[in-house]
Amino acid sequence: MPRPKSTDTEATRQAIATAAENMFRSVGYSKTTLADVAARLGMSPANIYRFFRSKQEINGCICDRLIMEYENTWPDSIDPGAPAAENLPRLLLACHRHIRSKILSNTGVYDMFVAAAEQNWPVMLEHMSRMVVFLAGIVQAGVDRGQVLPCDTNRVATLLLQAMSPFLDPRRIARTIKDSVSLGVEEHMESDLEAIVSLLLRGLSPLLPPLAI
Repeated sequence: MPRPKSTDTEATRQAIATAAENMFRSVGYSKTTLADVAARLGMSPANIYRFFRSKQEINGCICDRLIMEYENTWPDSIDPGAPAAENLPRLLLACHRHIRSKILSNTGVYDMFVAAAEQNWPVMLEHMSRMVVFLAGIVQAGVDRGQVLPCDTNRVATLLLQAMSPFLDPRRIARTIKDSVSLGVEEHMESDLEAIVSLLLRGLSPLLPPLAI
């Protein structure tokens, strides 16, 4: 690959991140070094440091890019005119499927997301905050339409996200799949997700006594 032009800093940063991501996918996250990335681009390792201070910063750039691709699917997974009881499971099911197809499908990408979660990378913490805001918006729409009891929507969204951890955390999804295979049983993660969301939403129904949340 020809050396990126240094006149466009952002383009060069993205070229470096793309090369690193491709190596994560083909070689592995832990096995990829800055020297490998530099060699792939026809650059010297020292030149990489003109654009990124460390491999960790490159990792954060890649993780952020993949997260934004993921987040950009959120609006299309819901129907603004539908009730919260329909939009919440739609969104969460779409998130679960995206994680399974885009993250668990490649060991290198999976290993990077595991590191991001376990080490509390800023991009991951910011992503979780944005997800709470998006979920809270759906809950608030339900409150405004009388479909959901008045509540602290951010608190409800946070609790909902915590309850969805088995279906949205790549580590827990991978463990469930592995256990199902080893036990020779079929996993029902999608139907389980929908059942749990339905159960949680019953607690916010205006037809039932209000919850203390």
